Amino acid sequence: MRWPHDARMDRPGVAFARAQDGAYLAYQVFGDGPIDLVWQDDFFAIVDEWWDAPTERAVYENLTGFPRAWVVDDYRVADREATRSALADDAVDLRRTVLLEREPPITPVAGDTTAPVTVEDLSDDASSFSVDLDRPGILVVSEVYYPAWKATVDGSPAPILRANRVLRAIALPAGRHRIEFRYDRSLLEKSAAVSAVTFLLTLLAIVGSLVSRRKEALWKRSS
Repeated sequence: MRWPHDARMDRPGVAFARAQDGAYLAYQVFGDGPIDLVWQDDFFAIVDEWWDAPTERAVYENLTGFPRAWVVDDYRVADREATRSALADDAVDLRRTVLLEREPPITPVAGDTTAPVTVEDLSDDASSFSVDLDRPGILVVSEVYYPAWKATVDGSPAPILRANRVLRAIALPAGRHRIEFRYDRSLLEKSAAVSAVTFLLTLLAIVGSLVSRRKEALWKRSS
């Protein structure tokens, strides 16, 4: 069963279900026949799979989606506006090419980009991956780029590249590597300290101004 790409339909509502492990699933179902169609909108895919019985429920893998991390063998250097345009126009095969804001320290070599990336650990402020490359490549990670993130490759500091406008990337030489990302909270603490000092100075300036005006008013009355 396939739904025509240009078919007109009302968008179905979003339903929610709670799994046994406590996770919540959001899904959309439309159709009133014996076959339910699971649909994903816009950027991802239309999943034209059906369930054998309307009382059954299933979770389908989005085969057109990107993994948590993958390796590419090509790159382009582009500013933010050029990157935005390329992404909006689908002008780049993001499975093989990454858009960077600057030149990578290691130049990838064209070849097989199917090297599997293993997710070793994931948490709010840290993540780690391992990969075995037979040639230099660029690891792209589906995690948001932010200056406070720091990276190491095999224990040594490595520069994080801004990839596809919002993601992170690491240029890697050939060989087996362990890549670790950690969020540097000291930057957040420094920012908080600066904000606190700025607030205190502003408050003192306001209080000083009020006291000065009060004294000036009292002096005028006494004179």
